[in-house]
Amino acid sequence: METALDAYEVKVSDYVEGAGCFTIAFNNWDSNRQEFKSIGVNQMTEGTEVEVKAGFNTGVRSLIVGEVTSLEPEFTENQAPMLKVHGYDRLHRFRRGRKTRSFLQMKDSDIAQKIAASCSYRLTQKIPKSRMIMSCKAISDIDFLLERARRINFEVVVKDKTLFFHKTANDKSKVVSIEYGLTLRTFFPRLST
Repeated sequence: METALDAYEVKVSDYVEGAGCFTIAFNNWDSNRQEFKSIGVNQMTEGTEVEVKAGFNTGVRSLIVGEVTSLEPEFTENQAPMLKVHGYDRLHRFRRGRKTRSFLQMKDSDIAQKIAASCSYRLTQKIPKSRMIMSCKAISDIDFLLERARRINFEVVVKDKTLFFHKTANDKSKVVSIEYGLTLRTFFPRLST
């Protein structure tokens, strides 16, 4: 696919709380024909599913599966025109709207299953059973699930089209040490409030 050859930069951010996101920058200029390319017209439109993979040979793994949420063309004086494609994993859909509802005599796991099965999310679930809860105030679905997860030491993750609401896994992976200038060559920290 020619579009893959035009990819200039790929960024993937995975957050502990909230939706993971990606940005892919494409060269959007055909220097042979001296005209714009049609990137975004057919391949990349809002809602298009995108999977970003990284690795070598048989070690390729998926970093994020999400959907395009915005297109951002860039026109600068010193560079060829670019098109930045931004998107999020499906957890971003949980931010849409605030709801007030009651979940009487329901476990957190049952509530997470009910929310994931909502017609607007259409997610399968990987959710173990958990304890009881009484009600829900006017907040978005993701804020509600994150609040419940924090209270019972769970995490909320969406991988492709599956919602995981389970015990935190922060004690199950190895610690990785990196050192700027040695194993870490580029570093772009950002503080977000």
